[in-house]
Amino acid sequence: MFFPISKLKLKKVGEKVLVFDPIRKKYVLLTPEEWVRQQCIQWLIFQKGYSPQWMQIERGLQYGTKLNRSDILVMNTEGKPQLLVECKAAYVALSQETVEQLCRYNHIIGAKYIMLTNGLEAQAYVWDEAAQMYQALDELPAFG
Repeated sequence: MFFPISKLKLKKVGEKVLVFDPIRKKYVLLTPEEWVRQQCIQWLIFQKGYSPQWMQIERGLQYGTKLNRSDILVMNTEGKPQLLVECKAAYVALSQETVEQLCRYNHIIGAKYIMLTNGLEAQAYVWDEAAQMYQALDELPAFG
């Protein structure tokens, strides 16, 4: 696992398992992708010092005629996009195609940092303004 496994607040409703999302402050359906998102949120808060008050989950974004949603968007203290995270289920490989999807989303949002994860691994990048390209990072920096 890329993330230390955090204990999540779960409940069962009928045949469905729900997980409490601390950012949206509600229970949501626990899917493989949602499990990765919730583990990532915990890691960002408790390992990297990102404040929940600056996080947005599933923010809508228009790409051409298509409406997409960003998994995790973290704003900086000035209210500008700092980090965009795309979460995939553990069985989805992190490929060039998934990196390109994240870059397309960030073209709209304009976050300084982007990260792609499937819970098993993660890839982080920073936008290099001078070179006009993303540079791979060994580690995502702490909030600040």
